[in-house]
Amino acid sequence: MVSLIESAEKKNRLPIQIVWGTIAISVIPFFLHLAGFDFGSRKIPFVLSSALEMTAHEVTESMFVSLSGSFTHTLLEWSAFVSAIFVAILAFVHFSIKRDVTTPVIGMALFFAGSMDAFHTLAADRLIEAVADNRDLIPFTWAISRLFNALIMIVGVGIFLIKGDRNLKGDLRFVLTASGLFGLAAYGIIHLSAVSTNLPQTTFPESIVTRPYDILPLILFIFAGIFVYPRFHRKHPSLFSHAVLVSAIPDVAVQIYMAFGSTALFDSFFNIAHFIKILAYVIPFAGLILDYLQTYRGLETENVNRLQAEEEMRSSRMLLQEAFDAIPLWVFVKDLDGRYLVVNRQFANDLGVTVDALLGMTTRQSPLGNDEDKRRFLKNDELVLARGERIEWPETYLSLPDGEVRPFHVVKAPFQNSKGETVGVIGAMQDVTVRVEAEKELRESEGALLRLKQTQTLSELQASQSSRIEAYRDFIHTVGNLITPVRVKAANMIHDHRNQEYLDQLQSRARLLMEKQQTGDLERYLSEEGKEDLPRFIRGLDILKEIARQSERDFKACDTALNKVIETTVAQSRLQKELAVSMDVDLMMVIKAVLSLMEDNWKQKGIAWEFSVRGDDTIPPGEVILKVEKVRLFNMVHNCLKNAGEAFTGVDRNDKKIHIELRVSEQDVRLDVSDNGQGLSPEELALVGQIGFSTKHFTATSEGGSGLGIHNCQIFMARIGGRFELTSKGPLQGARAIMTFPIG
Repeated sequence: MVSLIESAEKKNRLPIQIVWGTIAISVIPFFLHLAGFDFGSRKIPFVLSSALEMTAHEVTESMFVSLSGSFTHTLLEWSAFVSAIFVAILAFVHFSIKRDVTTPVIGMALFFAGSMDAFHTLAADRLIEAVADNRDLIPFTWAISRLFNALIMIVGVGIFLIKGDRNLKGDLRFVLTASGLFGLAAYGIIHLSAVSTNLPQTTFPESIVTRPYDILPLILFIFAGIFVYPRFHRKHPSLFSHAVLVSAIPDVAVQIYMAFGSTALFDSFFNIAHFIKILAYVIPFAGLILDYLQTYRGLETENVNRLQAEEEMRSSRMLLQEAFDAIPLWVFVKDLDGRYLVVNRQFANDLGVTVDALLGMTTRQSPLGNDEDKRRFLKNDELVLARGERIEWPETYLSLPDGEVRPFHVVKAPFQNSKGETVGVIGAMQDVTVRVEAEKELRESEGALLRLKQTQTLSELQASQSSRIEAYRDFIHTVGNLITPVRVKAANMIHDHRNQEYLDQLQSRARLLMEKQQTGDLERYLSEEGKEDLPRFIRGLDILKEIARQSERDFKACDTALNKVIETTVAQSRLQKELAVSMDVDLMMVIKAVLSLMEDNWKQKGIAWEFSVRGDDTIPPGEVILKVEKVRLFNMVHNCLKNAGEAFTGVDRNDKKIHIELRVSEQDVRLDVSDNGQGLSPEELALVGQIGFSTKHFTATSEGGSGLGIHNCQIFMARIGGRFELTSKGPLQGARAIMTFPIG
């Protein structure tokens, strides 16, 4: 933080060379004067009596020589005034760019201070009408112009110390009003000085303070340099405000040379002071130039950054759209008016429209759902925006464009911009028809078992011997119809040895009852040695019901996995024609896009990763172009890196690492992904790639895997003439996947 503040302060200060140069130029003439250098103008008076004996040319030459001091004075003063003009012009140019009112106001203060210097010069040269003697006019107007310079600068800067400029940014009327007031003050002083016939004596050669009228400007410049200008620079840090502060150095030096050194017009200290006064105008001018250059470079950098940001945003949108298109769900983003801003290809295709056609449609205009569905959709959007949180609807029925009504799992959440403001709704939808039907079948089976128990009770069987036998026959027939499908489902889903024993006992009892019924011994068996079998049989049915309830989660998990395989297969078949278009794809860009998607997930799991590129002399790394199906390549790389991250599930180690390496050669391109996760046994390695086999098993928190990912990778690589290899040294030894792409 401190370094940032220091950097910002350094940015708003003149280069140290300019500061030291200003000090040197202000001080060195004094030491040169002490060393014997005379900076005064030659004092050769024009003798009128001698002019009678001179030619016209000699008279002119003699007059020019006698006026050399006046000419030097004019050049010095006019240089200062021209510098003030440039300061004012550049100040308004700076104002047009940054809309900062401080610059033109102070620039105009300097301009009118320079105008006083111009009047001082023109009056001394008699180019404007003035009635006083030059011996009094020049020192007096000098002192008045310097006093005006100090006061107008203090007033110009003080305005922004007292009032501030927060509400004045870009206010041209304020600038013109302040400039007009400065101009009126300058004109009033100029007029009074020009029409005054008697001006006070301002030079006292025999005194220590040779020009006492210059003491007050000296005090004001010192006060401004110590108290006013530094506060202004702190409040409005810029190169220009720092230049105003530095200009106090030559201003103070000028007053010292004049107040304590100059004893006559055009002497050494007189000319030194007038020369250094030019520096007092040039320093702010230099500050404005540097500030302008800094602003221009900042705008140029800002434009470059903006163009780069726009390009990155376009690339990010393309990658985001490609990622959305690869998801086998319906994904969309809507604004606050319910207008679709982003949709994925799966959504548009299933609705029978293009992505471009769907973009810009409102919820009511889209082909999804009937009028009631759309009202419910809008109401759900309002609920998400009102709560400001993610909401799920596990089973929502919607009408598709073809009239079919199907259930969907809908998830919606507020969509926020970079400022954290909610600007819309983002959502995802999944067709859950298969899951809903499986749950319905399970509920029907459970209901049948419950009804069987309720209708077949011991009290009914004890009513009479004949009715019991008839009931047994109906009961056995019903059990024969129900036990087989229930047995098959339970055997497929339950591996617990104790539950298997219950099922075996139940089946054996049912088989025994059926055998007794066929041999005609059912009545005797139930009344004698088998009279306890019926209650046990019914208790077995109770146990079977409990098994069914316990297995419900396993049925759902199995159904979810099957649903996932079915949806993936359907999605792949729908996109087959579209994805089968080969194009030039930058593999490096695809890898970086997938890494950006996986990075947050890996960080949460404590996984460290690194990506490196290796190439030979003929094919430099950095841009690897493959002619393949773009979305399939994206899916394959995403699946490979996703598997590497999931390889750490259940692995307890602190150094979780994934290494991705891209090797480029003349013959091929190899993408090598290795991890130090759970690894594979030789038996598992032999089954990898077969549909249905996966090392990701069903758990309470995991849906398991289908085996389609690696299977599809193998098919894709084989079709483009490449290779897919998966190796592992064994359990907990990690795994390595190598994809070799052909070039050309």
